[in-house]
Amino acid sequence: MADTQQNNLQKSSTVYTGGRYEMLAYIPAKAQRLLEVGCGRGLLAEAVKKRQQCEYWAVEPHSLFSAEARTRVDHLFNADIESTLHG
Repeated sequence: MADTQQNNLQKSSTVYTGGRYEMLAYIPAKAQRLLEVGCGRGLLAEAVKKRQQCEYWAVEPHSLFSAEARTRVDHLFNADIESTLHG
Protein backbone atom coordinates (compact mmCIF):
# COMPACT_ATOMS: atom_id res chain seq x y z
CA MET A 1 0.00 0.00 0.00
CA ALA A 2 1.34 3.45 -0.92
CA ASP A 3 2.42 5.75 1.91
CA THR A 4 -0.38 8.24 1.23
CA GLN A 5 -2.98 5.48 1.26
CA GLN A 6 -1.56 4.14 4.50
CA ASN A 7 -1.74 7.61 6.04
CA ASN A 8 -5.34 7.98 4.91
CA LEU A 9 -6.31 4.75 6.65
CA GLN A 10 -4.67 5.44 10.00
CA LYS A 11 -7.16 4.92 12.78
CA SER A 12 -7.60 6.30 16.24
CA SER A 13 -9.96 3.83 17.90
CA THR A 14 -12.72 3.59 15.27
CA VAL A 15 -12.13 7.03 13.75
CA TYR A 16 -10.15 7.66 10.58
CA THR A 17 -7.65 10.43 11.22
CA GLY A 18 -6.55 10.81 7.60
CA GLY A 19 -8.44 12.58 4.87
CA ARG A 20 -10.41 10.08 2.73
CA TYR A 21 -9.11 11.71 -0.46
CA GLU A 22 -10.03 8.72 -2.62
CA MET A 23 -13.65 9.79 -2.08
CA LEU A 24 -13.10 12.96 -4.14
CA ALA A 25 -13.67 10.91 -7.29
CA TYR A 26 -17.24 10.17 -6.13
CA ILE A 27 -18.22 13.78 -5.41
CA PRO A 28 -19.61 15.56 -8.48
CA ALA A 29 -17.59 18.68 -9.31
CA LYS A 30 -20.88 20.54 -9.80
CA ALA A 31 -22.28 19.64 -6.36
CA GLN A 32 -23.34 22.80 -4.57
CA ARG A 33 -24.31 21.35 -1.20
CA LEU A 34 -22.76 18.34 0.55
CA LEU A 35 -23.34 16.42 3.78
CA GLU A 36 -20.66 14.20 5.28
CA VAL A 37 -21.54 11.99 8.24
CA GLY A 38 -18.46 11.15 10.27
CA CYS A 39 -16.17 13.83 8.86
CA GLY A 40 -13.32 13.28 11.33
CA ARG A 41 -10.97 16.26 11.17
CA GLY A 42 -12.64 17.66 8.05
CA LEU A 43 -9.77 16.93 5.68
CA LEU A 44 -12.02 15.68 2.87
CA ALA A 45 -14.16 18.80 3.25
CA GLU A 46 -11.06 20.96 2.99
CA ALA A 47 -10.03 19.22 -0.25
CA VAL A 48 -13.52 19.51 -1.74
CA LYS A 49 -13.80 23.20 -0.88
CA LYS A 50 -10.39 23.85 -2.49
CA ARG A 51 -11.61 22.10 -5.64
CA GLN A 52 -15.06 23.65 -5.91
CA GLN A 53 -17.34 26.24 -4.43
CA CYS A 54 -19.98 24.53 -2.28
CA GLU A 55 -21.82 24.59 1.03
CA TYR A 56 -20.41 21.78 3.18
CA TRP A 57 -22.38 20.30 6.09
CA ALA A 58 -20.87 17.70 8.40
CA VAL A 59 -21.65 15.55 11.43
CA GLU A 60 -18.89 14.37 13.77
CA PRO A 61 -19.51 12.77 17.19
CA HIS A 62 -15.99 13.17 18.60
CA SER A 63 -15.43 16.60 20.16
CA LEU A 64 -11.68 16.63 19.53
CA PHE A 65 -12.15 16.02 15.80
CA SER A 66 -15.22 18.23 15.45
CA ALA A 67 -13.34 21.22 16.86
CA GLU A 68 -10.77 20.91 14.08
CA ALA A 69 -13.36 20.07 11.41
CA ARG A 70 -15.36 23.17 12.32
CA THR A 71 -12.55 25.26 10.78
CA ARG A 72 -12.95 23.43 7.45
CA VAL A 73 -16.71 23.08 6.94
CA ASP A 74 -19.56 25.59 6.71
CA HIS A 75 -21.89 23.87 9.19
CA LEU A 76 -20.98 21.20 11.73
CA PHE A 77 -23.08 19.19 14.16
CA ASN A 78 -21.13 17.64 17.00
CA ALA A 79 -23.47 14.70 17.56
CA ASP A 80 -23.70 10.93 17.40
CA ILE A 81 -25.98 10.45 14.41
CA GLU A 82 -27.05 6.95 15.48
CA SER A 83 -28.15 8.11 18.95
CA THR A 84 -29.85 11.13 17.43
CA LEU A 85 -31.85 9.05 14.95
CA HIS A 86 -32.82 6.33 17.41
CA GLY A 87 -33.51 8.67 20.33
